[in-house]
Amino acid sequence: AQSKNKAFEQWKEALKLETPERLLEAARRAVEQVKQAKLQDEWCAPLPDAFRWLRDERFTVYLEDHVPAGPRIVNGYTVYD
Repeated sequence: AQSKNKAFEQWKEALKLETPERLLEAARRAVEQVKQAKLQDEWCAPLPDAFRWLRDERFTVYLEDHVPAGPRIVNGYTVYD
């Protein structure tokens, strides 16, 4: 139950950045990405618990429109589009 309380507190913080609908859409996209990877027998990182996903603003990547922009840093890793 402690993780639910922590996640709810982070939810309220995340609402300062995004609407509830957009946060739910980001969560839907994250789950869909994992499902698709598993269907294609590809490795994918497991989703973190809701508290960390919200606290670390991991939802933001699922709300961006993909525009190739060259190398960028995501969660400490260099990503090449």
